[in-house]
Amino acid sequence: MGKRGVSAVIATILLILIVIAAVVILWMFILPTIKNTFVETVIVDMEILDEGYTRWDSEHRLVHVQVKRGVDDAKIIGYDLIFVFEETSVTHFVDEVLELNTKKVHYINLSGTSGELELIRLVPVFENGKRGSVVSELRIRDSHKKDLSGSGKDYEDIDDDNDDCIVTEVNASHSCYNSSLIRWKDNCGNWREIKEECINDSICIGGECLSPGAIYVDNQLTADCNGSYSIANRDCSGSDGDAYNTPQEAATAAVAGGTVYFRGGTYYPTSRIYIQNKAGTSESAKITFTNYGSEDVIIDGSQETSRGVEIKNSNYIVLKGLKFQDYNERVITYQDSDYGEVRNVIVDGGEDRGIYILKSNHVTIDSVIARNTKNNGICGSLSDYLTITNSVVHDSLYKGIELRGCSHCLIDKNEVYGSRAGIAVIYQDTTNTPSTYNVVTNNIVHDNTIYPEGGNGISVGPESPYCTVANNIAYRNADEGIDSCCGSMYTTIVDNIAFSNGAGEEGDGNGIKVSTNAGGGHLVANNIVFDNTRVGFDQDKALSYPKNFFYNNIAYNNSVYGFFMDAPNLPQEEDAVLYNNIAANNTNRDVKGSYGSDPSSFNDSDYNFWADGLFVSEMDEHSLSGDPMFNNPDLVVDTNFGVGWSIDQKLEYIRNQVKEKFSLKPESPAINNGTIIPGYHNPEPGDNSGDKKAWYGTAPDIGAYEYT
Repeated sequence: MGKRGVSAVIATILLILIVIAAVVILWMFILPTIKNTFVETVIVDMEILDEGYTRWDSEHRLVHVQVKRGVDDAKIIGYDLIFVFEETSVTHFVDEVLELNTKKVHYINLSGTSGELELIRLVPVFENGKRGSVVSELRIRDSHKKDLSGSGKDYEDIDDDNDDCIVTEVNASHSCYNSSLIRWKDNCGNWREIKEECINDSICIGGECLSPGAIYVDNQLTADCNGSYSIANRDCSGSDGDAYNTPQEAATAAVAGGTVYFRGGTYYPTSRIYIQNKAGTSESAKITFTNYGSEDVIIDGSQETSRGVEIKNSNYIVLKGLKFQDYNERVITYQDSDYGEVRNVIVDGGEDRGIYILKSNHVTIDSVIARNTKNNGICGSLSDYLTITNSVVHDSLYKGIELRGCSHCLIDKNEVYGSRAGIAVIYQDTTNTPSTYNVVTNNIVHDNTIYPEGGNGISVGPESPYCTVANNIAYRNADEGIDSCCGSMYTTIVDNIAFSNGAGEEGDGNGIKVSTNAGGGHLVANNIVFDNTRVGFDQDKALSYPKNFFYNNIAYNNSVYGFFMDAPNLPQEEDAVLYNNIAANNTNRDVKGSYGSDPSSFNDSDYNFWADGLFVSEMDEHSLSGDPMFNNPDLVVDTNFGVGWSIDQKLEYIRNQVKEKFSLKPESPAINNGTIIPGYHNPEPGDNSGDKKAWYGTAPDIGAYEYT
């Protein structure tokens, strides 16, 4: 009997099944490889701190590295510190997870290396053992070099034994890794354990680590869910906890230590959101209002006529990851509420202030965008120990950032532009409360030109003593770049750059101005001002205030004077002191008192470099004239930033150009021709002779950049 062949249909089915089986088998082998070769691309908010405790001792081969971690969601197990020398590099693996918002100094022994340390890089190591890209890089400068042999620290040896080991196995049994530790193994036979992913008593719900007091706001709900909310379905068909369909209901239900998660979408509240008498109890038991995961949340105020979120008598309240827009009144208010936080929040529009902190202490505003407000973008009033950092404020019809009657506050690493004025520190006029001991540093303040008179980049006063304005960049503002006026006392104005100010037709256009109408005792040192439409450094001083001090500044190519010490008919003990300054290429004169070169406007002036040779009469015995020989004075500073640049990148971009422009050439006569200023300079040359301004050679240089 003849044999029947397999039908075409059956053959096709068998072929398909064989292919599917082959794909499954291959995928079982390929998937672990893909997982183990995956390199995390999430943002890791870590940096090597430049101004902290980072130090290098070449002779003894010791290094201190201060690392900071901010706020991120990265799942890392540690990080590499890579030390780059002239011809080689070594890597030290830090086998620990730095907690959020913390700093740590590592003490490392680099014995066995040779040459000068040039760079330190930081590379995160993720939970699968793979390295990410470089997230921070610090170039070693002379200011980092110090003898560390007597520090008494316990130094670690380099741990780079596993650099060539490749991860071959990852063991994790839970999406949140809350119930077990993750362990990974490399081909060298090493096992490492990772800390639990869910921390601070948080629990894993729906694949997310959530607060045990978590509740939800979801505008897709038609009714509230009493313990039956489903994260996956966004309805009341689950067991993920309580959920509400309005923000106010969730705010009312929130408790200390709990988190209110807003699900993605646009919310249109018809009345203000009150958070009153709902305080968290400590740093570990805050009440947090945040977006869920990476979902976009918009709270639109166009349908209500009152304020947005009002937090009163409620401590430890955190707003995070939310966007507020189109409010007809003030948007976010903290009143009588301490230890609040506003992080990664956008405020877009508002008929009043964007963020207002009133009678509330220790409030942190970080990584915020505030724009298009009819009043201040961010304002603190009668509040102390505020921190405003890493934020962008623009197109406010009043001041971008303002402190009124606030003390011991920090305004650091913000960009403010397109407003009536940039950053202002003033007294609270209704209560006559001064603003004292505030620090404004590392900000970029530019193009604030809505209102010409008073359109300063940074202003201190009236009645704002003992404040510090340092390391800022102010340009193309309508009035002054930096102004300490109207009764302010003892302002420290150091290491700033101010150029091209006076953009408004009615603005004064001074680079740095002090003592207008009243005030004094200011230290103005190591600043660089150029291309301003009036004066580089302007003192407009009144009677009965202490003298001002101008040290190691540069004034170049300003349209009227380099230094104008306008102080008619004052006792000489109240007049200005000028040492180690350079002024060149200014239109009328490099230095001028109330009556030209008459010494009546000066307490003392010497060891300066007045390029035009018009010295202060009876003073300036050791001062020089001629060409100070800047490195590249014709360089035009470019202020066009790359898309997505951080504030640190923008600061570095401008600072590097200005340094290239005004550093001294090796043959400059300003080198070694300044004088040691007691209390300002270290008494001896070099990096290790004190905590004041370092200098090198036989004497300090004249100007802002010490030649090395």
